[in-house]
This record gives sequence, structure tokens and C-alpha cells, in this order.
Amino acid sequence: MTKRNFYTKYDAGKTFCYSIFAPYVIALALILVATIVAGTTNTNLQGVMSAPWFLAMSTLASPLAFFLVYLIVNKKGDIDYMQASHIDFKLDILNVLLCIIIAFVCIFGFNNFVSMFDAIFNLFGIKPNTDWGIPINNGYWLVFNILAMALLPAIFEELVFRGVIFNGLKAYGKKQAVIYSALLFSLMHASISQTIYPILAGCVFALIVYKTDNILYSMIIHFCNNLIVVVNRYIMEINNISSEFSFELSFVNIFTSIVYAITAGLVIYAIVRFLIRPKKSPQKELVFGNYQASMYPKTNIYLWVGIFVGIILWFVSLFSI
Repeated sequence: MTKRNFYTKYDAGKTFCYSIFAPYVIALALILVATIVAGTTNTNLQGVMSAPWFLAMSTLASPLAFFLVYLIVNKKGDIDYMQASHIDFKLDILNVLLCIIIAFVCIFGFNNFVSMFDAIFNLFGIKPNTDWGIPINNGYWLVFNILAMALLPAIFEELVFRGVIFNGLKAYGKKQAVIYSALLFSLMHASISQTIYPILAGCVFALIVYKTDNILYSMIIHFCNNLIVVVNRYIMEINNISSEFSFELSFVNIFTSIVYAITAGLVIYAIVRFLIRPKKSPQKELVFGNYQASMYPKTNIYLWVGIFVGIILWFVSLFSI
């Protein structure tokens, strides 16, 4: 049976909706497991939930949820995921090096700009969450953090948001797909302290996939981004450096933060526009398989449900700080 090799806007809508709910479903399942363990071992529930094994499983819950969503959407849609997600293991070494450079520009170029917004939120009593969630104070935990918070999210979040959602939203236009997928990527994080950077990074990731037609490049940038954050946190932990938020809202700091962000954006644009090599292979022919547009409603209901629930969760996180 022939499989279709593209995603639709309805696939994107379903994927986003499922991605909003799936992490919470797995989190509830983990709490149930913790409750059972606490009951059978006569242990305090809070003690079980603070145990290293539970913290490790909780950290893996989110990337696992995205992976399951990706599998379900492709299975139910009878989709050739390799072609539809633009997965190509033939990498251009120059593109790989440029992607690593872009990751550093993203982190260090946008950092002050994001901190500026955190400082503005802080004026209203909304402090960024600096709790890491799991230990990262020795080599073993460092390796686990790299796996669970850098590598796996880079793979599975990209498959979901750039593989399915970005490619599916191209039905609204390619430029719109870049912006929409970045906004949805930010909304998925359901946190005011993780609102600005995911939008900026999401746009960069989508632009890379758009230019190269290969999602592996966005995975590389995403992984390097996360890796820098993980290693920085590890260095802070082992040297007992405080992770408390600090940014003075002075004119100089605001001005320089904006200048740095604009400069970083221009540098990234120049690299993507003039240095990143586009894929040379001819554009693939669309294979429709069993897809019938008449089977889908005119309104992308799954997408709007996901957005509605995502906004509610964002506000819940806002008032729970």
C-alpha cells in the first residue's frame, strides 16, 4: 500500500493538540506509579517523587511523549515519515559547522534580550523558574542531563514541531509556517519564562529546515543550544555559583540587549541566506496514498483546541509562580 509523503495542516493541528496533552498524561501516569510505590513500601509520596529514579523518569516524560505523538500521527495517517519529515542523513559538513555557529549566536546573542523580558516580568512579581528539576552535580548526572535534556528533546521536539507541524503548516504559506510553528513551539512550553526564546529559536530552526530541506540540521542547532545550557548549569553547580536571576533594567542594558539581539538576528540571517547550502536534489513528487481532502473538516479544529488549551496552561503557569 502506497504511503503519502507529506503532512497536511490537519496533521499539524492533530500533532500540536496531542503534544499539549501527552506530557501531562505521562506525568499523571508517573504520579500514579509513585503513589503505588509509596503505598507498597510505606514511604512518603513526596519522598518517592524526590527520589533520583523518579526525577529521571519525570525528565524523560516530555521527550517520550513527543516521540509517541510522532509515531501515532504517522501510523494513523499512513505516512512515509522519512520523506514527509525531510529526514536525510547525507549531511554537508559546511552546513553542520555553520549550524553549530548559529547555535552559539542564538544562545549568546539573544540571552540578554530574553533576560530583559524576564526583568520586566519580574517587576510584576513574575520571577523566572530557575529550578533545574534534577541533579547535575557530578559526571554521571551530567551525562544523563545531556541525554535527557539536550539530545532527546533535540530529536523528538524537532520531529514534532519542524518535521510535522512546520511542514504541515506550509499549507498557509511558507513564511507563515515559520512564524506559526515558532509560536506553537513557544506555547507548548507553557511558561512565561520560556516564551520569548522559543519563539526566536523556533524561527531559526524552521528557517534552517526551509533552506536545507533537511530536519537533521535543525536537530544539530537544537542539540547544541541545549548542550550549552546543560554544560553551563553543570559548571554553576560544581562551583556553587548562584542561579538566581539578575538583570538591571537600565537604559544601557536595555539598549545593548536590543542591539545584541538585532545583531544576532542579522548574523543568523546572513549565514542562512548566503552560506548555508540548500539541498541540491530535485523536489520530490507528492504521493497522496489514501489521503482525501474531503475527509477533513474545513476548520482545523484540533489546532484550535491545542492553542486554546495551551493558552490556558500558559496562564495557569503564570499564576502558579
